[in-house]
Amino acid sequence: MRFCWLALLLCLGGCDEARALRLAQQLESDALQQAIEEGRLGEAERALAQGETAADPALAAQAEFLRGNLSFAQAEARLERAQAALGKPEDWKQAVQRMRAASLHWQAATRARGDWPAARRNVERAERRLEEILELAEQAGVEVGDGAENQTATENTPPPEQQEPPAEPPSLPPPPSPERIDALLERMQEQLDRQQSQRRALPGLDIPEVERDW
Repeated sequence: MRFCWLALLLCLGGCDEARALRLAQQLESDALQQAIEEGRLGEAERALAQGETAADPALAAQAEFLRGNLSFAQAEARLERAQAALGKPEDWKQAVQRMRAASLHWQAATRARGDWPAARRNVERAERRLEEILELAEQAGVEVGDGAENQTATENTPPPEQQEPPAEPPSLPPPPSPERIDALLERMQEQLDRQQSQRRALPGLDIPEVERDW
């Protein structure tokens, strides 16, 4: 999906490839985060699994952060199922496993970026939530194990039973908000218009320098 955003940004003009790529990556991250927040976890998981590995440490950290967000949401969804009337022991186990995975991904994000206060706080949040889930499982009489085998779990190896029913994925995830996209496109179009006006200007005409605003 990144290349679809990139093609759109480049076609509008007034934006070099490097800047367009950064904007496309930001739009992609925002769309993934929105999918997670809206509960479209299967869609977000597929997009993260299909994404290429970023060489840039900042982008790699962002990807790990998003994987942590996804794992946390998956853990909460599993916990909700576990506490339902027809909840199964496996739901408790998966809630514990995904919460541990969230902590691991946020730890990786912190290391990849050198330090990241938001990721570090999320690690603490995941560890506190993990303790709560373990206590709830114990109260429900479910043995979830110590989970030592899950300490190296990654987002790339989710258990098959946690997969959501297949759904027809959209060609593009919805942008974070129409207002944000409109504002971005407006700024790009304004810059393109300014550049075209400069090219049409008569020789010798003083044209004030325009400062880039993005």
